[in-house]
Amino acid sequence: MKLKMSNEVNLGEEPVRHLLFVLAVPSITSQLVNALYNMVDRMYIGHIPEIGASALTGVGVCFPLIMIISAFAYLLGMGGAPRASILMGLQISCQQTFIAFGNSRISAFLAIFRKVLVLIPLIYLLPALLKDNVQAVFLAEPIADFIAVMTTAILFAVNFKKLMRQMRSQNSNAA
Repeated sequence: MKLKMSNEVNLGEEPVRHLLFVLAVPSITSQLVNALYNMVDRMYIGHIPEIGASALTGVGVCFPLIMIISAFAYLLGMGGAPRASILMGLQISCQQTFIAFGNSRISAFLAIFRKVLVLIPLIYLLPALLKDNVQAVFLAEPIADFIAVMTTAILFAVNFKKLMRQMRSQNSNAA
């Protein structure tokens, strides 16, 4: 097998040993470099005259906190993007389902609800609540998306139950 330099790894076709090497080695290397950095850092801090022991204690206390914060950041960074995509897909598929069931008014309402009733007011309200006005405007879009997804999911659950009851009553009347 010829190895080529590429940023893509085909998880479905490559051999497991090659995948393990390609994907695990960079991760292991970064963990080793991080551990080495911490060891060397502690060696230098421990040799500081007069305050070395106190400084080393501070590093020992802060290191687990930094790891917890980093883990939470990785959770949001790596796990948040797929979750957001799934939720946006949920909203789109629910809106398409409303159209397929003949409830296009609900689908139109949800589209207008997200942009007009949620996003535009958030663009004006968030800068009054946050210090950074630019960041506040940028936050309006994901907040509006979240509210729209939750509203869509709730409307879908309620209307789907009604539709299922109607279909059961029609089937029992026809039988």
